[in-house]
Amino acid sequence: MTKTIKAVSDAISTEHWMTSGEIAQQLEYSPAGVRAALTNLVRSGAIKRKENPDIPRGVLYLKNYVPESQETFGVSEKLSAFDRLIREVRA
Repeated sequence: MTKTIKAVSDAISTEHWMTSGEIAQQLEYSPAGVRAALTNLVRSGAIKRKENPDIPRGVLYLKNYVPESQETFGVSEKLSAFDRLIREVRA
């Protein structure tokens, strides 16, 4: 995990939706770097993404809540769920 991705992940709220501009401003990072990090985090399942109803083509982000006991490094939520299902079938 790069320094930028870690900082963006830590800055995103689990309680209210944020724009990439708000995150960039909070961190004082370039908007392009923040958007790249957000893309990686969405792909990994660490954050949720939805359209912003107030801004055409705008996007809002929210961190997925994962209890500390279930946190894993490098494994997406979808892959983890798939792995759990496979283990149940094989049992």
